[in-house]
Amino acid sequence: MYKRNVMNVLLDIHHHDLFRSLYLLFRKRLRFNVYLPYGMEWNSLYNYANYPNIDTVKQYLLSIKHWVNIAEDMPDLQFLTIDEYKDINIDIAVASLLENAMVFHNINNIFDKKTKNIIQVGNNFPANQIDGFGKNLMSSSAVVYELSCIKNKIFYHQEFDVNLFSPPDKCNNIKSVYSIQHQFGEGIPPYTLDFELFKTLKNVLPEFCFKCFGLGGDGGVITNIPKEISEIIKNCGFIFHVKPQGDGYGYIYHNAYACGKPVIYKSEYLFYNDIKMTPMLLFDDQTSIDLSKMSIESASDKILNMTNDYENVTKSVINKFKSISNFDYEFVYIKKFIEDLI
Repeated sequence: MYKRNVMNVLLDIHHHDLFRSLYLLFRKRLRFNVYLPYGMEWNSLYNYANYPNIDTVKQYLLSIKHWVNIAEDMPDLQFLTIDEYKDINIDIAVASLLENAMVFHNINNIFDKKTKNIIQVGNNFPANQIDGFGKNLMSSSAVVYELSCIKNKIFYHQEFDVNLFSPPDKCNNIKSVYSIQHQFGEGIPPYTLDFELFKTLKNVLPEFCFKCFGLGGDGGVITNIPKEISEIIKNCGFIFHVKPQGDGYGYIYHNAYACGKPVIYKSEYLFYNDIKMTPMLLFDDQTSIDLSKMSIESASDKILNMTNDYENVTKSVINKFKSISNFDYEFVYIKKFIEDLI
């Protein structure tokens, strides 16, 4: 079952797109064996996936095989029970939650393994939470990367399939504005904070189709399957993504730009102690609409102007994405980072 002529990597999971990006890196690019914890003993014995709701724990440790859609795009993903973990050499353990990072660190010591540990960060939080613990940091949060004192660290963009997230040959639905955000329409604050702004923009652009996808939205809940998300993005004109809680990496922003779609956002939500969050690297005046800096009337005028010059706007958006998120280019530096793990 286990081949020792290739590296073995143990991952955790709490976010689908993030996990897929790690699979793309370690399995598709580096050709390492990739494993996920499986079985309730990981929780009962060592507190992995230690959520207060037992159904959530079971989701991550029992239902996980179905949940990650292995058959569709991760056919080589393997699973480890605790007993199997004891008998395998894990070269690298990558944890995207600090709690799981501590679990991986502790069980490495318990079973006397020589595993090197990476903390992967995609959200914004005080860097001192990991500085006294981690030795290797992969951060797609520009905030945590800049503030962290960890010696071996790298800033990178989480990879996704640019064959799926790519510009359509033709968009027949340019006069449309879509939001893809859970609980935006009928959730609880802070998720719904700017829903009135969304409706106001809809009122001043009556010729446009406005839809909200996700829990509580009129477009309905969509799955985590990349193909479904990419088709929704490719078949609209503009993406409305205004999140008061900010974004560490921001998949919807990056997915939209990869598909050539201008983004409507608020810059005031994308700073952390005056540090630009990662999505801010994408935005400029030619490719986005910043509702923090203009009135609804000015924003609607800009959307109409972009609509009239949509082909050139799309080209600008795509070029900006390529200048910021070059996965092949970044892989060279990620590979060097992994070779230098402490």
